Amino acid sequence: MDKLKVWRFMFDNRTKMRHVRASSLATANRFEIQPGLTSEKEKDRQIDDPDFSLDVSGYQGDLQIWGVRADGVTINSEKQIRLRHPTRERRLGPAIGLTVQGLWSIALDQIVGRRVRDAVLSLPKPKDQDYADQMRDIELLRSEGIAF
Repeated sequence: MDKLKVWRFMFDNRTKMRHVRASSLATANRFEIQPGLTSEKEKDRQIDDPDFSLDVSGYQGDLQIWGVRADGVTINSEKQIRLRHPTRERRLGPAIGLTVQGLWSIALDQIVGRRVRDAVLSLPKPKDQDYADQMRDIELLRSEGIAF
């Protein structure tokens, strides 16, 4: 696939993605998937299709994937991270010792706010201003079983 754009209506209409590889998008700046809902009253936006498969390990740009089964996403562990939020509560970040208002504390709050369970996000770059704090927080997330 080349120049793929994933829009909310695709997920609202139950579009399925199976065995998609995003390496051809390696020069793109941003890749984002945000599944929508058929009804805003639904409690959860998570899509847990067991056939979902996406390989983003060759993708180099910024990445945000929300609400699809994270273990169905193949990542490059040096560039991306998978998160699974264990509760439906906001403010989990400070409770486990993440940097207050840090990137990963905010990401966990966004998972709850978007009513999803899983996310796949880009890791910080070494040139980022608060790189050391972000990497410390990632290790906390890994030790809690939230990042994998």
